[in-house]
Amino acid sequence: MRLLALLVLPLCLSAQDLRQIVRRAVELDQKNLAASRNYSFQLRQEERQMDSAGKPKEVKLRTWDVTIVDGSPYRRLVARNDVPLRAKEHLSVSVELLRGSVPDEVEVNEHGIRVVAAPWRGQKTGAFLDQRENRVLIGELARGRALDCFSYHGSFALHLARRADSVVALDVSAEALRRAGENCVRNEITNVELVEADAFDYLREQHRAFGECFETIVLDPPAFAKSRASLPAAIRGYKEINLRALRLLTPGGLLFTASCSFHLTKPLFLEMLQSAAADSGRRVALRAMTGQPIDHPEVITIPETGYLKGALLEVLD
Repeated sequence: MRLLALLVLPLCLSAQDLRQIVRRAVELDQKNLAASRNYSFQLRQEERQMDSAGKPKEVKLRTWDVTIVDGSPYRRLVARNDVPLRAKEHLSVSVELLRGSVPDEVEVNEHGIRVVAAPWRGQKTGAFLDQRENRVLIGELARGRALDCFSYHGSFALHLARRADSVVALDVSAEALRRAGENCVRNEITNVELVEADAFDYLREQHRAFGECFETIVLDPPAFAKSRASLPAAIRGYKEINLRALRLLTPGGLLFTASCSFHLTKPLFLEMLQSAAADSGRRVALRAMTGQPIDHPEVITIPETGYLKGALLEVLD
Protein backbone atom coordinates (compact mmCIF):
# COMPACT_ATOMS: atom_id res chain seq x y z
CA MET A 1 0.00 0.00 0.00
CA ARG A 2 1.29 3.46 -0.88
CA LEU A 3 1.40 6.40 1.50
CA LEU A 4 -0.14 9.64 0.24
CA ALA A 5 1.54 12.82 1.51
CA LEU A 6 -0.85 15.11 3.35
CA LEU A 7 -1.27 18.71 2.18
CA VAL A 8 -1.93 21.46 4.71
CA LEU A 9 -3.92 24.06 2.80
CA PRO A 10 -4.34 27.70 3.87
CA LEU A 11 -7.96 28.71 4.43
CA CYS A 12 -7.69 31.68 2.08
CA LEU A 13 -7.27 29.61 -1.10
CA SER A 14 -10.02 29.71 -3.71
CA ALA A 15 -11.71 26.65 -5.13
CA GLN A 16 -9.66 27.05 -8.32
CA ASP A 17 -6.42 27.25 -6.31
CA LEU A 18 -7.33 24.08 -4.44
CA ARG A 19 -8.05 22.20 -7.65
CA GLN A 20 -4.70 23.28 -9.11
CA ILE A 21 -2.79 22.20 -6.00
CA VAL A 22 -4.44 18.78 -5.86
CA ARG A 23 -4.01 18.25 -9.61
CA ARG A 24 -0.31 19.21 -9.42
CA ALA A 25 0.29 16.81 -6.53
CA VAL A 26 -1.23 14.00 -8.56
CA GLU A 27 0.78 14.92 -11.68
CA LEU A 28 4.04 14.75 -9.71
CA ASP A 29 3.28 11.15 -8.74
CA GLN A 30 2.02 9.97 -12.13
CA LYS A 31 5.35 8.47 -13.17
CA ASN A 32 5.11 6.05 -10.23
CA LEU A 33 1.56 4.91 -10.87
CA ALA A 34 0.85 1.60 -12.55
CA ALA A 35 -2.82 2.45 -13.11
CA SER A 36 -5.10 5.45 -12.84
CA ARG A 37 -8.77 6.30 -12.66
CA ASN A 38 -10.98 9.30 -12.05
CA TYR A 39 -12.16 10.16 -8.57
CA SER A 40 -13.99 12.99 -6.83
CA PHE A 41 -14.12 14.38 -3.34
CA GLN A 42 -15.46 17.40 -1.51
CA LEU A 43 -13.47 20.11 0.25
CA ARG A 44 -15.19 21.89 3.12
CA GLN A 45 -14.30 25.13 4.88
CA GLU A 46 -16.02 26.62 7.91
CA GLU A 47 -16.15 30.38 8.37
CA ARG A 48 -17.11 31.64 11.83
CA GLN A 49 -17.96 35.15 12.93
CA MET A 50 -17.24 36.02 16.54
CA ASP A 51 -19.11 38.29 18.91
CA SER A 52 -17.46 40.81 21.23
CA ALA A 53 -16.94 38.11 23.86
CA GLY A 54 -15.00 35.93 21.41
CA LYS A 55 -17.79 33.38 21.01
CA PRO A 56 -18.99 32.18 17.59
CA LYS A 57 -22.28 33.77 16.58
CA GLU A 58 -22.54 32.63 12.96
CA VAL A 59 -21.12 29.71 11.04
CA LYS A 60 -20.92 29.57 7.26
CA LEU A 61 -19.97 26.39 5.45
CA ARG A 62 -18.35 26.54 2.01
CA THR A 63 -17.97 23.40 -0.07
CA TRP A 64 -16.22 22.57 -3.33
CA ASP A 65 -16.59 19.45 -5.43
CA VAL A 66 -13.22 18.47 -6.91
CA THR A 67 -12.79 15.87 -9.66
CA ILE A 68 -9.37 14.64 -10.73
CA VAL A 69 -9.30 13.23 -14.27
CA ASP A 70 -6.80 10.44 -14.90
CA GLY A 71 -5.73 10.91 -11.32
CA SER A 72 -4.51 8.81 -8.44
CA PRO A 73 -5.97 5.36 -7.71
CA TYR A 74 -5.58 5.82 -3.95
CA ARG A 75 -8.63 4.41 -2.22
CA ARG A 76 -7.53 4.87 1.42
CA LEU A 77 -7.60 8.35 2.95
CA VAL A 78 -7.52 9.59 6.54
CA ALA A 79 -7.84 13.26 7.56
CA ARG A 80 -5.55 14.30 10.44
CA ASN A 81 -7.61 17.27 11.65
CA ASP A 82 -6.13 16.98 15.13
CA VAL A 83 -3.71 19.92 15.13
CA PRO A 84 -4.19 22.35 18.07
CA LEU A 85 -4.51 25.30 15.69
CA ARG A 86 -7.98 24.13 14.68
CA ALA A 87 -9.27 24.68 18.20
CA LYS A 88 -8.15 28.31 18.04
CA GLU A 89 -10.26 28.70 14.93
CA HIS A 90 -13.21 27.01 16.71
CA LEU A 91 -13.03 24.06 14.31
CA SER A 92 -13.57 20.47 15.32
CA VAL A 93 -10.46 18.51 16.30
CA SER A 94 -10.56 14.91 15.16
CA VAL A 95 -9.02 12.16 13.06
CA GLU A 96 -11.48 11.09 10.37
CA LEU A 97 -11.51 8.23 7.88
CA LEU A 98 -12.44 9.64 4.47
CA ARG A 99 -12.20 6.60 2.25
CA GLY A 100 -11.56 2.88 2.47
CA SER A 101 -9.71 1.40 5.43
CA VAL A 102 -6.40 2.75 6.77
CA PRO A 103 -4.26 0.48 8.98
CA ASP A 104 -2.56 1.61 12.18
CA GLU A 105 0.87 1.29 10.58
CA VAL A 106 2.23 1.60 7.04
CA GLU A 107 5.73 0.69 5.90
CA VAL A 108 7.41 3.40 3.80
CA ASN A 109 10.45 2.86 1.58
CA GLU A 110 12.49 6.08 1.51
CA HIS A 111 15.41 5.77 -0.90
CA GLY A 112 16.06 2.23 0.29
CA ILE A 113 15.44 2.91 3.99
CA ARG A 114 12.31 1.22 5.34
CA VAL A 115 10.44 2.93 8.16
CA VAL A 116 6.99 2.54 9.68
CA ALA A 117 4.52 5.43 9.66
CA ALA A 118 1.44 5.65 11.89
CA PRO A 119 -1.26 7.47 9.86
CA TRP A 120 -3.74 7.61 12.75
CA ARG A 121 -1.59 8.72 15.65
CA GLY A 122 2.04 9.45 14.71
CA GLN A 123 3.39 12.99 14.89
CA LYS A 124 3.24 14.00 11.22
CA THR A 125 2.50 10.26 10.79
CA GLY A 126 6.03 9.61 12.12
CA ALA A 127 7.41 9.79 8.57
CA PHE A 128 8.13 13.56 8.46
CA LEU A 129 7.99 13.50 4.66
CA ASP A 130 9.06 17.13 4.34
CA GLN A 131 12.59 16.18 5.49
CA ARG A 132 13.14 13.23 3.17
CA GLU A 133 15.44 15.07 0.72
CA ASN A 134 17.48 16.49 3.59
CA ARG A 135 17.92 13.02 5.07
CA VAL A 136 19.34 11.80 1.77
CA LEU A 137 21.63 14.85 1.53
CA ILE A 138 23.36 14.41 4.88
CA GLY A 139 23.19 10.62 4.63
CA GLU A 140 25.35 10.65 1.50
CA LEU A 141 27.90 12.97 3.17
CA ALA A 142 28.03 11.31 6.60
CA ARG A 143 31.31 9.94 7.91
CA GLY A 144 33.06 8.87 11.08
CA ARG A 145 31.12 9.06 14.34
CA ALA A 146 27.69 10.64 13.83
CA LEU A 147 25.05 12.09 16.15
CA ASP A 148 21.34 12.47 15.40
CA CYS A 149 19.69 14.76 17.97
CA PHE A 150 15.90 14.75 18.40
CA SER A 151 15.98 11.45 16.52
CA TYR A 152 12.33 10.40 17.16
CA HIS A 153 11.91 7.17 15.14
CA GLY A 154 15.46 7.37 13.78
CA SER A 155 14.84 8.51 10.21
CA PHE A 156 17.98 10.67 9.98
CA ALA A 157 20.03 8.13 11.97
CA LEU A 158 19.15 5.34 9.54
CA HIS A 159 20.42 7.36 6.59
CA LEU A 160 23.56 8.38 8.50
CA ALA A 161 24.27 4.75 9.37
CA ARG A 162 24.83 3.83 5.72
CA ARG A 163 28.14 5.75 5.54
CA ALA A 164 29.09 6.70 9.10
CA ASP A 165 31.15 4.30 11.20
CA SER A 166 28.72 4.63 14.11
CA VAL A 167 25.64 6.70 14.96
CA VAL A 168 24.16 7.91 18.24
CA ALA A 169 20.37 8.33 17.93
CA LEU A 170 19.37 10.71 20.72
CA ASP A 171 15.84 11.39 21.95
CA VAL A 172 14.17 12.22 25.25
CA SER A 173 11.35 9.74 24.59
CA ALA A 174 11.90 6.07 25.41
CA GLU A 175 8.89 5.10 23.28
CA ALA A 176 10.29 6.99 20.27
CA LEU A 177 13.63 5.22 20.68
CA ARG A 178 11.87 1.87 20.89
CA ARG A 179 10.37 2.55 17.47
CA ALA A 180 13.77 3.70 16.22
CA GLY A 181 15.23 0.39 17.37
CA GLU A 182 12.54 -1.48 15.47
CA ASN A 183 13.40 0.49 12.34
CA CYS A 184 17.06 -0.43 12.76
CA VAL A 185 16.15 -4.11 12.92
CA ARG A 186 13.86 -3.71 9.91
CA ASN A 187 16.82 -2.37 7.88
CA GLU A 188 19.42 -4.76 9.37
CA ILE A 189 21.39 -1.77 10.68
CA THR A 190 23.63 -2.57 13.64
CA ASN A 191 25.84 0.52 14.05
CA VAL A 192 23.22 2.76 15.74
CA GLU A 193 23.30 3.35 19.50
CA LEU A 194 20.02 4.50 21.05
CA VAL A 195 20.46 7.07 23.84
CA GLU A 196 17.60 8.44 25.94
CA ALA A 197 18.57 11.95 27.08
CA ASP A 198 17.75 15.63 26.78
CA ALA A 199 19.62 17.03 23.78
CA PHE A 200 20.74 20.22 25.56
CA ASP A 201 22.18 18.24 28.49
CA TYR A 202 23.79 15.60 26.27
CA LEU A 203 25.58 18.13 24.05
CA ARG A 204 26.88 19.99 27.09
CA GLU A 205 28.11 16.83 28.84
CA GLN A 206 29.76 15.40 25.72
CA HIS A 207 31.76 18.58 25.18
CA ARG A 208 32.91 18.67 28.79
CA ALA A 209 33.94 15.02 28.75
CA PHE A 210 35.35 14.51 25.25
CA GLY A 211 35.64 17.85 23.42
CA GLU A 212 35.57 17.45 19.65
CA CYS A 213 34.27 13.92 19.20
CA PHE A 214 31.84 13.76 16.23
CA GLU A 215 32.43 14.02 12.49
CA THR A 216 28.74 14.40 11.56
CA ILE A 217 25.84 15.91 13.55
CA VAL A 218 22.17 16.40 12.70
CA LEU A 219 19.95 18.84 14.60
CA ASP A 220 16.27 18.50 13.69
CA PRO A 221 14.43 19.84 16.76
CA PRO A 222 10.69 20.36 17.14
CA ALA A 223 9.35 23.86 16.60
CA PHE A 224 10.66 26.01 19.43
CA ALA A 225 8.74 29.11 18.28
CA LYS A 226 5.06 28.17 18.18
CA SER A 227 4.00 31.82 18.39
CA ARG A 228 5.52 35.23 17.73
CA ALA A 229 5.68 35.89 21.47
CA SER A 230 7.91 32.84 22.01
CA LEU A 231 10.38 33.79 19.28
CA PRO A 232 13.09 35.46 21.45
CA ALA A 233 13.30 32.44 23.76
CA ALA A 234 13.24 30.11 20.75
CA ILE A 235 16.17 31.89 19.12
CA ARG A 236 18.18 31.47 22.33
CA GLY A 237 17.35 27.76 22.34
CA TYR A 238 18.28 27.28 18.68
CA LYS A 239 21.52 29.16 19.18
CA GLU A 240 22.49 27.09 22.21
CA ILE A 241 22.08 23.69 20.55
CA ASN A 242 23.85 24.84 17.38
CA LEU A 243 26.70 26.40 19.37
CA ARG A 244 27.19 23.19 21.35
CA ALA A 245 27.00 21.05 18.21
CA LEU A 246 29.65 23.16 16.45
CA ARG A 247 31.97 22.75 19.43
CA LEU A 248 31.56 18.96 19.29
CA LEU A 249 32.62 18.62 15.65
CA THR A 250 36.12 17.61 14.66
CA PRO A 251 37.93 19.73 12.04
CA GLY A 252 36.20 19.15 8.71
CA GLY A 253 33.07 17.93 10.48
CA LEU A 254 29.58 18.51 9.09
CA LEU A 255 26.46 19.84 10.80
CA PHE A 256 23.05 19.65 9.19
CA THR A 257 20.71 21.86 11.19
CA ALA A 258 17.05 22.64 10.60
CA SER A 259 14.11 24.60 11.96
CA CYS A 260 10.43 24.02 11.23
CA SER A 261 9.29 27.18 13.07
CA PHE A 262 7.53 29.54 10.67
CA HIS A 263 8.14 32.50 12.99
CA LEU A 264 11.90 31.93 12.72
CA THR A 265 12.33 33.37 9.24
CA LYS A 266 15.21 32.51 6.92
CA PRO A 267 17.09 35.74 7.71
CA LEU A 268 16.66 35.14 11.46
CA PHE A 269 17.73 31.50 11.02
CA LEU A 270 20.95 32.57 9.30
CA GLU A 271 21.56 35.33 11.82
CA MET A 272 21.22 32.80 14.63
CA LEU A 273 23.71 30.46 12.94
CA GLN A 274 26.18 33.31 12.40
CA SER A 275 25.98 34.17 16.09
CA ALA A 276 26.47 30.54 17.12
CA ALA A 277 29.45 30.17 14.78
CA ALA A 278 31.05 33.34 16.12
CA ASP A 279 30.66 32.24 19.74
CA SER A 280 31.99 28.76 18.99
CA GLY A 281 35.41 30.14 18.08
CA ARG A 282 35.46 27.94 14.96
CA ARG A 283 35.73 28.84 11.27
CA VAL A 284 32.42 27.65 9.82
CA ALA A 285 31.50 27.49 6.13
CA LEU A 286 27.95 27.40 4.78
CA ARG A 287 27.89 24.59 2.23
CA ALA A 288 24.17 24.50 1.38
CA MET A 289 20.77 25.94 2.26
CA THR A 290 17.79 23.63 1.97
CA GLY A 291 14.03 23.81 2.38
CA GLN A 292 10.92 21.84 1.57
CA PRO A 293 10.48 19.26 -1.21
CA ILE A 294 8.41 20.05 -4.28
CA ASP A 295 5.23 18.46 -2.90
CA HIS A 296 5.35 20.86 0.09
CA PRO A 297 5.21 24.04 -2.02
CA GLU A 298 6.12 27.42 -0.60
CA VAL A 299 3.54 29.81 -2.04
CA ILE A 300 5.19 33.23 -2.37
CA THR A 301 2.03 35.14 -1.45
CA ILE A 302 1.37 32.93 1.59
CA PRO A 303 4.50 33.21 3.76
CA GLU A 304 3.13 30.69 6.29
CA THR A 305 3.74 27.92 3.74
CA GLY A 306 7.52 28.48 3.91
CA TYR A 307 8.27 27.01 7.31
CA LEU A 308 11.16 24.56 6.87
CA LYS A 309 14.74 25.83 6.74
CA GLY A 310 17.91 23.78 6.68
CA ALA A 311 21.63 24.53 6.52
CA LEU A 312 24.64 22.32 5.89
CA LEU A 313 27.66 23.70 7.74
CA GLU A 314 31.30 22.58 7.71
CA VAL A 315 33.76 23.31 10.49
CA LEU A 316 37.03 24.21 8.77
CA ASP A 317 39.40 24.10 11.75
